[in-house]
Amino acid sequence: MVSSTIVDPIFDEKKMCSGVTTSTEVKSMSPDSTVVENGVSVGGVPTLQLMDPTPLSLGNDGSSKAYFPVKRSRFSFQTPAVPMRSPSALKLRNQNQANGSAVRSSLGKRLPPGTPPTLSSAIATTSYDGRVQLQIMAQPEEQHRARYQTEGSRGAIKDRKGNGFPAVKLDGYDKPATLQIFIGSDQGKVSPHMFYQACKVTGKSSTPCLEKKVEGTIVIEIEFEPSKEMVISCDCVGILKERNVDVEQRFPFHHAASSRKKSTRCRLIFRTTIMNSEGVQETLQISSLPILCTQPPGQPEISKKSLSECFSRGGQELFIVGKNFLKDTKVIVQEETSQGELLWEVKAEILKDYLQQNHLICVLPAYKDENIMKPVDCKVAVWSGGKLSEPHHLTYLPNNQNGEKNHNRFVGYA
Repeated sequence: MVSSTIVDPIFDEKKMCSGVTTSTEVKSMSPDSTVVENGVSVGGVPTLQLMDPTPLSLGNDGSSKAYFPVKRSRFSFQTPAVPMRSPSALKLRNQNQANGSAVRSSLGKRLPPGTPPTLSSAIATTSYDGRVQLQIMAQPEEQHRARYQTEGSRGAIKDRKGNGFPAVKLDGYDKPATLQIFIGSDQGKVSPHMFYQACKVTGKSSTPCLEKKVEGTIVIEIEFEPSKEMVISCDCVGILKERNVDVEQRFPFHHAASSRKKSTRCRLIFRTTIMNSEGVQETLQISSLPILCTQPPGQPEISKKSLSECFSRGGQELFIVGKNFLKDTKVIVQEETSQGELLWEVKAEILKDYLQQNHLICVLPAYKDENIMKPVDCKVAVWSGGKLSEPHHLTYLPNNQNGEKNHNRFVGYA
């Protein structure tokens, strides 16, 4: 009988270490018993032996004789050597990865067909097959005063020209579809705005629309009509300012709900669902340019000022009472010719601690020539929020060597 070496994969590690089996000729053995001829077996426990790869040799009597098993460590802690890459190969690999990522990002993000999107999903503007595209034909106005719940309607959002309304077109599609409009964040990934909602604006000639809530956000729905070339004029959409109580209910765990710094800009998010060429529903979405939802600053005005005359060396404080003085306010002193040509212009230093919306204090600058011998008529104006107030007269006088008069008296203007 030809005997063979048996390797049992199931073993007890502790028993294997305590029990030693050596053999020069091993017959068949079962997991329960070990039969060894001309050898020693301790414990009768089957052990896992890693055999030397040298093949078995046959003896003179026809029995197979195995070489002495070579024990090797169970685990190897040596770190495999990593082949060194040349700098040029590594650079080429990085370039290929960069090119691949650029190609992938240019394709845009789109949901798999048939996947229902949420209001925060990243959705492409073009269909998967490239045949249908959602386009904005007229962008909304840059500034639209949002209305509060306690006041009346502020009207619908107009376009940039101020004569019409935002327009959206579904290009490459001629079947009935519904356009959904909601107010989204002003930048970054599209998500519902925390402090502003869309509101329905009704009028005699307004486009019919529906208002409903999706995930706590108001959504305006308007139907596309093939007879109108799949173009919708959004003349029924306004902006509503949310109350802080409503914001906390919509976003109870969001840190921005209790933050003092609140975003005053938003975007119109347009979304529609189509049936693509494969008969599967697909959603398209596009965002408008940002809209400022607060009241624009008015033109600054000067009602009264404390000085109408000052000495040519400057340094006197000028008190100005008026309105619409913002943080970027500047006081400008100018000298012009009788024909209106600008001869000299300088900015007065504003005392920031005394700058308020309806008054300010500034230090008048010195005239360009402090040694004037006769009075020089100049003008003073307030610049704020990109707008300039009406100029008021200011006269520079020659420096008084004997003493200065008190000019700190208010001068009224109609």
